Amino acid sequence: MSTELSGRIVFSSGKQGDYDVWMLDLDGSRLVQLTHGDFWNDKPRWSPDGRWVVFVSNVRGTPNIYKVPGDGGEMVPLVEDDRWNDFPAFSPDGRQLGYVSNRSGNNDLWIADAEGGNPRQVTTYQGDDNSFCWMPDGQSVLFSSDRSGNCDIWRLDLASGEKHQLTTDAGMDVHPAPGPDGRLIAFVSNRQFDPGAGRDEWADRDQDIWVMTASGKHPVRITSNQNSDRCVAWSPCGRFILYASIDSGSAERLRIVDVSDLIAAYQTDDHDCIQRTAGRLRSFSLKLERAALEAEIDAGRHPFFLTSLLPDFLVRPFYGEEYFGSERYPDWIAANGLKTQTLQTAAGKAT
Repeated sequence: MSTELSGRIVFSSGKQGDYDVWMLDLDGSRLVQLTHGDFWNDKPRWSPDGRWVVFVSNVRGTPNIYKVPGDGGEMVPLVEDDRWNDFPAFSPDGRQLGYVSNRSGNNDLWIADAEGGNPRQVTTYQGDDNSFCWMPDGQSVLFSSDRSGNCDIWRLDLASGEKHQLTTDAGMDVHPAPGPDGRLIAFVSNRQFDPGAGRDEWADRDQDIWVMTASGKHPVRITSNQNSDRCVAWSPCGRFILYASIDSGSAERLRIVDVSDLIAAYQTDDHDCIQRTAGRLRSFSLKLERAALEAEIDAGRHPFFLTSLLPDFLVRPFYGEEYFGSERYPDWIAANGLKTQTLQTAAGKAT
């Protein structure tokens, strides 16, 4: 594993509804299973101090919100009712819990205190507000919504209630994630990369990772996988973006892209420069020993007839990678337990 990578990553791993939350210590390559059970534990996010991981579970049937200690322990209910509750995230100061709920009849944004009490609805819309995410200053939140007639990225100012539309593309823009200093926002989109290339509007609609400024300027695509790239998260230093990718079949694996050159390009405020730099970025796989992840879902080899005489590397392709599980919804925290530890290179002009 690259010596440049440090800190702790939390993610979900599993298949067919049997997902669990795991923690990977990048400094010591320690892998810890944080949740257990034959149900869906998913979408984990760190608390700002690294003590807790909040996540979604359907242990009671409908998706509800729980937390678990960052090194493992008993899961604690935070939002537990008969409605759909999803995309939990602690506020940057750790005092509040944001999430998406349909308790009012539609998917809207809600905020409660850190233990799930005193919930209040912060958006009211007869469509779909989704993908709750705090901005680093805690004064506003990002979300995706179809309130403009298409699924785009929006920012909500919590004090005034004003909403600002950040993307306007005809494609689907979802799952926003701000960098540690809040100057750049990564998001997932299936928009067409080159509208003037003579292709049909919907000819290339795989999901990729895009980046733009906090005001929505200079959106550029940073991955070009012909399958799905999604579930984006930033490193605490702001240099790397971590995401889940399907390279083939239907199995997701965690990948990382170094965006330090892109951050420098954004300081020029020159779209052509930013575009060229984005096109040069290359990603690499997160090195992860998957034996424990596969054992949890009983994805070991089951030899039969003559296959019992063959080595594992010859038999494994017949199962398909999805048989051995997927990793998704990562979140990254610094080795010292802090959510944000920004590089100086990330502090330039990007408004």
